[in-house]
Amino acid sequence: MSRKNSNRMGPPVKPAQQPTANPLLNFVKPTLFVDLPSKGKGYSEGHPLKGQEVIEVFQMTAKDEDILTSESLIKKGIVIDRFVQNILVDKSVSVDSLLIGDKNAILIDSRIMGYGPDYNTEIVCPSCFTKQSVSYDLNDKSVYHGESHEVNENGNYHVKLPQSGITLEIQQLTSKEEALIVKRMTEKKKKKTDETAVTDQYKLMVVSANGVTDKGQVNQFIDLMPLRDSLTLKKFYKEISPNVELKFDFTCKSCEYNQELEVPLGAEFFWPRQ
Repeated sequence: MSRKNSNRMGPPVKPAQQPTANPLLNFVKPTLFVDLPSKGKGYSEGHPLKGQEVIEVFQMTAKDEDILTSESLIKKGIVIDRFVQNILVDKSVSVDSLLIGDKNAILIDSRIMGYGPDYNTEIVCPSCFTKQSVSYDLNDKSVYHGESHEVNENGNYHVKLPQSGITLEIQQLTSKEEALIVKRMTEKKKKKTDETAVTDQYKLMVVSANGVTDKGQVNQFIDLMPLRDSLTLKKFYKEISPNVELKFDFTCKSCEYNQELEVPLGAEFFWPRQ
């Protein structure tokens, strides 16, 4: 080969260097299995959690703490959902599609693994309205799997209303619908308009009424639903809704008022003082 052609080819190419493996990452990222209160019921056919009693999630990392302390995510109201989506091992599961009780179970078990079971918060006495500090062991949680009722192929339930005689097909609310309810309540408070939390929830729950699926017609019925029917629907939905319950026996230090109360999940739940 002539000198001329050799120069046109340029300098010899060095072989590409392979990235050096980081010896600090030679460990398996730990996971935990969370028992689902729903036991996989209430999900439609084809959902990854249909018939599944547990879900695998990654244990919290420093990156997850970045998510939980992100001011932009907190302001947008999506910080918890972003956190849950990040720790799900099976990425085919969308946090939006999680039943509320199952999502709560993931949050509580992840919090226990990340920060420990001790949860210190404040509660307002229902009688004298004084603030008091309470400490709760999250391991004392109780799981409610919901009463057994027949479900259809979509994971939905049927309930016949006593006064109107109409049969409703209802679905369990998911994380997505819970967020919609909160968003609507916030908007109504800002605009100082009448709050419609009860009927808003019903309109998301009810899939059909006597086989009618037109949302406009169904929503009209919900607005005019007799109170007796409303109370029946509310009771039935509570029966079928699996969840994790955090309750404790509260005795007020000021007025000695005593009652079983739910533990409030305030700012200290995922942002405990260190």
